[in-house]
Amino acid sequence: MKKIMAMILAIFFAAAMAAGCAGAAAEPAVYGKEDTDITVKTGESFTISIEENPTTGYAWTVVISDESIVDLSTDKYEQESSDEEIAGAGGYRVLTFEALKKGVATITLVYERSFEENSAIETLVYNITVN
Repeated sequence: MKKIMAMILAIFFAAAMAAGCAGAAAEPAVYGKEDTDITVKTGESFTISIEENPTTGYAWTVVISDESIVDLSTDKYEQESSDEEIAGAGGYRVLTFEALKKGVATITLVYERSFEENSAIETLVYNITVN
């Protein structure tokens, strides 16, 4: 009887653990400068992380060709990690997008000074396919 009770408890525990894990949201895939062709499923999120140093006046401008297919959900700057914060140190612009519906869109990132005309020094184009 003890073995049967132990087995029932073990099955119950395993089922509870599996149910808890199934509800956990997966972390978005992270892409960099070289990953210009991205394929995701509807409802998935993905992140583009690229170097940036806002102390120079340059920052990434985001242009999405069709916001009904892909939408920017978070835009944050993260300074490169070190034991101490260093004034003027660079970091990463971390952009997280959500795939809203099936289709194709482009995300264009322009590294520029917003306060100067024709100041772009780099342009990246990401081709996004949502299945």
